[in-house]
Amino acid sequence: PLHCPAEKIVDAYHRLMPDNPRCKVLNAARRGAIKARWTEAAKLTCKPFGYSSASSGIFAWEAFFAICAESPFLTGRANPQPGKPPFLADIDFLMSPLGFAKCLENKYHREAA
Repeated sequence: PLHCPAEKIVDAYHRLMPDNPRCKVLNAARRGAIKARWTEAAKLTCKPFGYSSASSGIFAWEAFFAICAESPFLTGRANPQPGKPPFLADIDFLMSPLGFAKCLENKYHREAA
């Protein structure tokens, strides 16, 4: 299996989604979630994923975060539910099994679709 460059993935998230919550603590739980998505994404056949090297993996994750950054919902630009603050995707949401799958399935780009 490919070594998971968790720091580089977090750096890409910060660079491409600068208005989203910063990941200030890269603890074991977060590393585990990032590694699980890294391993899962390497085997996917949907763009931008499916990779066999660390460099192509980072490139794919940069593309993923760039796509996420275009979503008003994921970046807090969508109209919130009444009485609630706008949703902002953090690294935990994007790396959760469900959040990752929903992002890949364009659940949060309905406005653009």
